[in-house]
Amino acid sequence: MRFLSKKRLSLGFTMVELVVISVVLSVFILATITYINPRTQFEKARDTRRRADLSEYRTALEAYSAVHGGLYPSLPSNINRLDTTVYTAALQPFMSSAPADPAPIAGDNPYVYHYVAETVAGGTDEMALIDLLEAKDSTFWIICSNGKTGEYFYSLSDLWDVGNRILVVNNFCGYTIGT
Repeated sequence: MRFLSKKRLSLGFTMVELVVISVVLSVFILATITYINPRTQFEKARDTRRRADLSEYRTALEAYSAVHGGLYPSLPSNINRLDTTVYTAALQPFMSSAPADPAPIAGDNPYVYHYVAETVAGGTDEMALIDLLEAKDSTFWIICSNGKTGEYFYSLSDLWDVGNRILVVNNFCGYTIGT
């Protein structure tokens, strides 16, 4: 007589196997999210947008300068908002719209595109564009009319004070605006 062997058919995973796989996947997903840090990635994306927007303003200001004998607009204040004051006063013929800072902060906001220039009649040959970067503490992105462009770290007690931004521009670009 032949003995019939009963073979156990495995139709699925055991509970222990499922728990182990779940734990391993959870650890992997948590490590990936921690490493990527979505908040930092969004801040870096907004900083990239800031750089691109300021370059667009620079192009418009260079076009303005070409039409006005090499001079940039001179406004009543040494520092003005690019997306409102400067755009309305000088850049509308050279830009279809005025990009605003992509920061998600409402109200009193340190992330504002600024135009820094001397207040002289007829125009000025020195100007700079400046905005505070989000992903790096106390770091500004600056574009100067003398060709210098880049990041500038400056430890300020008050990042929101526009007078401090003029100081940052003068230090970075080598100007004496407002002094």
